[in-house]
Amino acid sequence: MQRNKEKGILYHAVLYIKRKKSRSAILVGIFFTLSVLVLAGITLTDAVENSLEELRKQFYACLTVERTFDDENLVTPELGKTAAEVIKPKKWSGTNTFYLSMQELSLIPGKFTSEGKEEAHTARMVSCTESVLGREFTEGKLKLTEGEHIQRDDIGKAVISEELAAANGLKIGDTITGTVTDEMIMRARSGVGNTYNFQIVGIFQVDPEADNTSPQRAETEILSNYVYVDEKSGMDVQRDVWQEKTEYANGITLWIEDPALLTGALEKLQSIPGYNWDSYFINTNNAEYDRASGPLTQMERILFLMLAVVLALGTVILTIILTMWNQERTREMGIFLSMGFSKGKIMRKLIVENLLIFAGSFLIAVPVVFFGVRFLGSVLDISGAILKAGNVFVVGVGGFTFCAAVTALSSVKIMRVNPKEILVMPN
Repeated sequence: MQRNKEKGILYHAVLYIKRKKSRSAILVGIFFTLSVLVLAGITLTDAVENSLEELRKQFYACLTVERTFDDENLVTPELGKTAAEVIKPKKWSGTNTFYLSMQELSLIPGKFTSEGKEEAHTARMVSCTESVLGREFTEGKLKLTEGEHIQRDDIGKAVISEELAAANGLKIGDTITGTVTDEMIMRARSGVGNTYNFQIVGIFQVDPEADNTSPQRAETEILSNYVYVDEKSGMDVQRDVWQEKTEYANGITLWIEDPALLTGALEKLQSIPGYNWDSYFINTNNAEYDRASGPLTQMERILFLMLAVVLALGTVILTIILTMWNQERTREMGIFLSMGFSKGKIMRKLIVENLLIFAGSFLIAVPVVFFGVRFLGSVLDISGAILKAGNVFVVGVGGFTFCAAVTALSSVKIMRVNPKEILVMPN
């Protein structure tokens, strides 16, 4: 009996759709438009979110701590270890810069070579815990092309440039020697004549756009003459040559995996007791991430706003149209009541009518969006804009729920009327 009643509802719903072709066509247009806009909006939003996630993974988010001119507040290894324990970065590295005379090597010529001065043999030595975190590497100016980076706890290791290796016939495993001289740039207070040996473990390439080789530039400033060495070597020079306390003279860098965590990392750092944080230079590169992610974030906001507006307008338009049409169907509803249909059954009939129209419209919208979002993605420069089955399912279920809810909402007024009144109400 119940099955026959349900068939009766479906039969009358299909009959009404066939009879009212113009109204059905209007609803098809509305449901199709809403389906296309919502499916496309969600697909593009997903693609933007995925792009932002990939950007976060690729972006080098860092927090740097450097000393000021205050000699009492140093960036010590203890500070670095404490900060790492509190912040829990993916990696961290301390840096010292010093200079040694590479008397056995031919550096890339610069200003002092043309002047015939001894400084033409002086190279910049960048001592770091891990060379992969060196500023020039993280900024993309340098790229390791052979061997490996300086690692934590390495001793007597070096990474040099392709140009320096080629000019001197050097390869991985060879040893280079630096000597302390009395040149002013070395600031040697002791140990003049000391030598330091380094085994080459890696070779890097200078990005052509960053290459600053020039006959007017000092050899120590030319990127191809940079020599990255291990942390202990820098500490040894600091102790034996500079006769200074053990510290990271050029500060520490903490690598934060997600740029979104930079603000929290900064707050954790400044909460560490025992340090006067006003006496340190503390910086983050979240401004660079904001610039890189700005267009994507703006696009995400626009798409979210578009979806909100589409759903709001769709709800209002459908409610108004269906309410007007339902009021025009009062006599029809009266006839159904006289046939023994309950208000609930009439409500279900109205819902089934619109669900059938929505289902047809949605099935047409899916292939349109499938091909359309790829074109939109290329126009808007959004990669990975692909309609996923999960999104189709979610929007489909949401659409059915939305359609049923709007239909019910538009029928509330007429369903509140007494059945006897419905029978005598004019259209």
